[in-house]
Amino acid sequence: MKFKPCLYGRVNENGEMPITIRLAHNSKSVNISTPYRIVAKYFNAKEGLVRQSHPKHTEINAYIAEKLAEYTKAVSILGDFIHTVDCLALKNLILKQINSNQLIPLVGQGDFYDMAIRYIEDHRNDGKKGNSYADNVSATLSRIKQFWGEKRDLSFSDIDYKWLKAFKDWYVPEHGKPVSFYTKASHIRSIFIEASRRRIISKDLNPFDSFPIQAGYDATIRQIGADALARIYVEDDPARDMFFLSFFFCGMNMKDIVNIPYTEDDYITVERCKVKDRVQASGRCKLRLFIQPETRAIIDKYPDPEKKFLIKPPFSEIRDHTTINKISTKGLKAIANCVGLDDDLCEDISIIYARHSFGTLAGKLRVPDNVIDKALMHSVPGIIEKYREFDYSIVDEALRKVIDSLLAELPQASEKKRLREMRCTEQSIIENEKKRAKQRQVKTSWQREYRAKLRALQNIA
Repeated sequence: MKFKPCLYGRVNENGEMPITIRLAHNSKSVNISTPYRIVAKYFNAKEGLVRQSHPKHTEINAYIAEKLAEYTKAVSILGDFIHTVDCLALKNLILKQINSNQLIPLVGQGDFYDMAIRYIEDHRNDGKKGNSYADNVSATLSRIKQFWGEKRDLSFSDIDYKWLKAFKDWYVPEHGKPVSFYTKASHIRSIFIEASRRRIISKDLNPFDSFPIQAGYDATIRQIGADALARIYVEDDPARDMFFLSFFFCGMNMKDIVNIPYTEDDYITVERCKVKDRVQASGRCKLRLFIQPETRAIIDKYPDPEKKFLIKPPFSEIRDHTTINKISTKGLKAIANCVGLDDDLCEDISIIYARHSFGTLAGKLRVPDNVIDKALMHSVPGIIEKYREFDYSIVDEALRKVIDSLLAELPQASEKKRLREMRCTEQSIIENEKKRAKQRQVKTSWQREYRAKLRALQNIA
């Protein structure tokens, strides 16, 4: 890597060319502009200096020397990090370092892990997003180490577009859906932003300008109709019980169900585990729910002997919602086959169908969306649209109402039209009568004049 003053650019009308400082790095070069132009004969290309025959040689050479010193100092502060970036990125880093008036070294190899650990601990300690968020970022970090290698250092410069794409190609087929990957990518982006905010790295290193994170996604709608629900309901099986316990609790997740504290009241108050650690109350989700008789019948099957929780899980001695979901899903598939549901449904049905089916069925019953979102304990209004099968008959009803409201005005509009036509007819008759009267008046006047002239001629005779 080296700097060298040179002439580069277009010649103006006076025969002058721009003086630039060429940065050569990794077999490529870029030019850093200066405010000066001179004729080529005044420039010593070998020395990179303006000849003494030029009237401003002292001023220009001093400027060049000053800039070379600044650029060299900036590079020395950047250290070994310069070997991890290309020529153009290095130029931008140098100029930003100088323009900010704060020459701060950028971290190099292995620092992404350190920054990620600090980021996790900061959120775990101050709780801005809650311990659950810190746990999620920690899980992302574990996946990164699994992908990249536990013993390999990982620098911020390693994480570029190609790295992110390779991480996605590795993660999605084996470990989760695209939406899950983009959640982890958002964690990586947050760590980049925090490192940039602390001036540990330059903003130029952030790869997410070229690797956008999808904000929305097309979720798979996993719901079954009332007929299929009824056929499953009449069966007697623990998997059926867990499915309808979720359904009768407004599609509640199993993690929330197994952690409901014991109560003898007819009401339960639940705070969603997913967001309960958030400091801001607006980000938390609570639900107060009456225990319906159908729900109570299921709860009574699985009492907790210690009366610590509302139920004792049927499949697991520990309150492991993941295990309960997996075993319940296997049982549901067997029930679906037994009651003769569609082959695709028999293959795909799982405990999450209770949540989606509740949301869809409630929508078909014209329950307002904001009520459904509250029942499902969504932290953001409108989430129900992500995975509920929309009932387009609502649109048909709305269209019919609009048309009917238009047709309701037709009799009145027809009457107004008839009156308008009558007024036009009456006005036309009046105008015609006036016209004829005027014509008669003109004719009568002419006849009187003729008779008067005739009498005058007779008198003369």
